[in-house]
Amino acid sequence: MRIQDVLGMNARNLLYIRPYNPRKAIRLADDKLATKEMLTQAGIPVPKTYGVIRESKDLEGFRWGKLPKSFVLKPNHGLGGEGIIVFKRRFKNGNLLKVDGSKMSAREFKTHVNDILDGRYSLSGVPDIAFFEEKLVAHKLLTLYFP
Repeated sequence: MRIQDVLGMNARNLLYIRPYNPRKAIRLADDKLATKEMLTQAGIPVPKTYGVIRESKDLEGFRWGKLPKSFVLKPNHGLGGEGIIVFKRRFKNGNLLKVDGSKMSAREFKTHVNDILDGRYSLSGVPDIAFFEEKLVAHKLLTLYFP
């Protein structure tokens, strides 16, 4: 099979990831929360997890006040950065400011979380988990390369 003939497949995964990694390792890497747990147990620092939403009822009962003003929302089994939103600021009315300068209403935010739960961004389109994570700040030397 030629790479040019494979439509919809990620060439990097096809050529490098799958042939050189056992399935168990790939499944672990595809699960962000499990990967974070494994790295933590190995003593490797990871961004702090502020909260996990496993189903819609968790979203309604979530204590928003425990989120810092800036944070990241991620799907647990996302692919290629899809569904990830980085927030710069959270307003008292529930609205949010994304790092790109655009605003998101509290309603849009909850809709996005529900889209994650419904599997819109997951690897295989199956229901997923959403989680809130620490927003990392790049070292000042890296701003030369990533302003």
